[in-house]
Amino acid sequence: MFARKVDQQLLEGSGSAPEVKGLKNVSGTQSDVAGTNGASTTFDMLMDMQSLFDGIGVPYERLRVIGHTRNLATLRKIKATTGQYVLQTALAAMGMSPDQFFWSDQLTTTETV
Repeated sequence: MFARKVDQQLLEGSGSAPEVKGLKNVSGTQSDVAGTNGASTTFDMLMDMQSLFDGIGVPYERLRVIGHTRNLATLRKIKATTGQYVLQTALAAMGMSPDQFFWSDQLTTTETV
């Protein structure tokens, strides 16, 4: 319970007492939302997100992505036409590793910006 509250505050805290200012409310961070009412997460969306960082010259090895655990579940289920799961292959094709992703169930899932 404590760890989940810390997660929520560090990620989305407003900064108004008694909350800490979470990453969501810090200037200079990039965010990307799937769309109205949250579309299913795809690797194309991750590629679009990666393009945001290309535009400001961030090297891929420095990228860190924070996502909701339900997005991870969706990505894990994507299969090639052969029936094989593609998560590892897709991340490698993007030049990223699973270690660059952090998953939490304490992120808002209803936000549409």
